[in-house]
Amino acid sequence: MPFVTVFLKSILILLFLLFSVNLYIYLERKFVGHLQARRGPMTGFHGVLQPVSDVFKLIFNGQLVPDESRKVFFRLAPLFAFLPAYMVYLVLPFSRRLLLADPDASLLLVLSLLFLSMVGLSFSGWASGNQEAAVGSIYILTNLASFFLPLVVSAASISFLAGSLSL
Repeated sequence: MPFVTVFLKSILILLFLLFSVNLYIYLERKFVGHLQARRGPMTGFHGVLQPVSDVFKLIFNGQLVPDESRKVFFRLAPLFAFLPAYMVYLVLPFSRRLLLADPDASLLLVLSLLFLSMVGLSFSGWASGNQEAAVGSIYILTNLASFFLPLVVSAASISFLAGSLSL
């Protein structure tokens, strides 16, 4: 498959993800606003631009980096958590035409990428240079692993029944 088509399809998938996340954030905030008898977010037309406003606030607001932290790793920690989770969408078959890659063991690839995103979360606690944050991130890792192991067992049983690891 030519590089340009793969690149365009991956950009299309990324835009779909960004749009759907913004939509879900907007709907959740409006729903909670109505539950609490308040208007909810109002940036733009009925609050449609509130998630975009939040992104600009996060980017341009001063980033606090602790003095004791491992600064390079502290800045790269969100990337270690985001990239594997995004790469899962690159092997998911959305349709017959919108499929970037179809490796033979795509189920194993998806499960390993999900585990790597969990490791990225614990990496952020270690990079902070704080013992409490490191212990908390290890606690989160063990908590997520307790949900991950039954997922792997059920996926393995389905793949054994299907006779294939392809999605």
